[in-house]
Amino acid sequence: MTDSIYLLAVLCAVAAVAEWLGGLRAGRWLGGAIISLLLGILLANGGLIPTVANAPPLYEYLVTVGAPVAIFLLLLDVRLQALKRAGLPMLVAFGIGSVGTLVGVATAFWLTNANEWLGRFAAPVGGMYAATYTGGSANLTAVALHYGVTDEPALFAATNVADSVVGTLWIAALVVLAQLLHRLLGTRPEPAVADAGPIEDARPVNLVGVGLLLALALGSLWLSQRISAWTAESGAQIPTMLILTTVALLAAHIPAVHRLGGARMLGVFGSYLFLAVIGASCDLEALAGLGRVGGLLVSFVVIVLLIHGFIQFGLGRLLHLSPETLAIASSANVGGALTIMPIATGLRRMDLLLPGILVGSLGNAVGTYAGFLMVGWLQSVPSPISAAHAIPPPPVQSVADCERPTYASDQLVCADAELLALDRELGNLLATVDLTTRVAPMSLVEPQEAWLRRRSLCAFSERHAACLKAAYSERIAVIAAVGSASTEATQRSEPATCNDAPWGSIDVLIQRTSGQSATAMDRQARVRAVALASARGSDWSPFVRFAEDGAAIRFTTLDGTAFECQIRPAD
Repeated sequence: MTDSIYLLAVLCAVAAVAEWLGGLRAGRWLGGAIISLLLGILLANGGLIPTVANAPPLYEYLVTVGAPVAIFLLLLDVRLQALKRAGLPMLVAFGIGSVGTLVGVATAFWLTNANEWLGRFAAPVGGMYAATYTGGSANLTAVALHYGVTDEPALFAATNVADSVVGTLWIAALVVLAQLLHRLLGTRPEPAVADAGPIEDARPVNLVGVGLLLALALGSLWLSQRISAWTAESGAQIPTMLILTTVALLAAHIPAVHRLGGARMLGVFGSYLFLAVIGASCDLEALAGLGRVGGLLVSFVVIVLLIHGFIQFGLGRLLHLSPETLAIASSANVGGALTIMPIATGLRRMDLLLPGILVGSLGNAVGTYAGFLMVGWLQSVPSPISAAHAIPPPPVQSVADCERPTYASDQLVCADAELLALDRELGNLLATVDLTTRVAPMSLVEPQEAWLRRRSLCAFSERHAACLKAAYSERIAVIAAVGSASTEATQRSEPATCNDAPWGSIDVLIQRTSGQSATAMDRQARVRAVALASARGSDWSPFVRFAEDGAAIRFTTLDGTAFECQIRPAD
């Protein structure tokens, strides 16, 4: 199913069927573009084409090349008068949607008690959704990289699955929402711009014209990418999409280019292929496999988008903004500039394509900042509804509770003999090791409750059992190292001086175990840190990792903090 020829055949058929269905009376509610997106969802989840989780190279090419080329071709029929008339209303609508996103993230964070089921990643995940629903998925990744969420592959994948599924469905619903709002209010679309016009071009369409249009579109994309890369090297990157839009508008006002027929037909066809790929990102099977915490993550996203939509369409109508403007601005918020096409074509408002793309590019520029601001806000402002506990926190526990399993990971541990044996081994160790007296203040030993919550994030992983096994192996090794720390152990350890360590300038004793672990202790045999080697390709990361370079040992924590200890000759 990943064969490029097969996929192109299916996607071309999708484009044809979508345009045909969009021309029927019932299909006009959605339009061919949204129908193409919905067909992509159906085919991917029906197993006829791959989902984005198993994305072939063709998918990436259609997103990175096909979509910008389609937008360029569609913009050749746009005039700057559209920006003059619709630019300010679109900018206001985009601002309203951005505020709605931020309010939605804060509300979802508090309503779902995200701190209880996401732990230290709660605020960063909230910031990731604030970023992506202000300007697009690139902003989500930027926030995730900064706060180390990408170091937890299972959690990062789950946040993307929830975003892809719920966000795609929201974009598909925007065309219907705008038309329902007209019916509810008894209004009509603006008659002067209500019809986007037929795909068939009145200008002659011939081989020479089609070749020139494609050469112009692809050449402009290449040039825009090079200019964007050059501006990045200069320290002030201009988005490729913004440069491409400018080139398209300049080309559209060249008489020779304007006389070429077929730009709209080629642009719509390319957008249908791209939208089918976007639909394939709505992986319902992956969503169903996320477990209880995944369900909470989806609830989080649904709350964000419902509040965003309520503020967007409610406040927007109070300001007398058209439903079409509000829908396209919402698409710019939630999906970014590339998702403006289906909404503009579905609503027959191609005059709003240019304003929508421009505010989408603006969102891409400011979305990351919005994400960082949201993380800081969530970390500093206490929840005004925390006492309500809309979703009760799990009971305090140290190991799996097989009588009343709270987490999806508990359910798997209790049903798997190997994992259950590891869980019991850990429980027995905890019963014999007093962490409160064995672990020094300002240490880097992860608290048991925090480890358990992090262990539960394994439910996001496709290799759930392997992730849990790695989690238990790490924790057993850490607790065993703490339990074996003693005066005799310090005598077999190496003295070391650490720079920038959390415990300050206190010298430590380090005990190494054949490259697999490194335990730092003070003179009283209290443990300061237990570091392990990280297994490649694992969905689980040790709380502290270490690397040896001769007499130097570098410790790196899960949040990216690093310091170095230098082994000294024995006193």
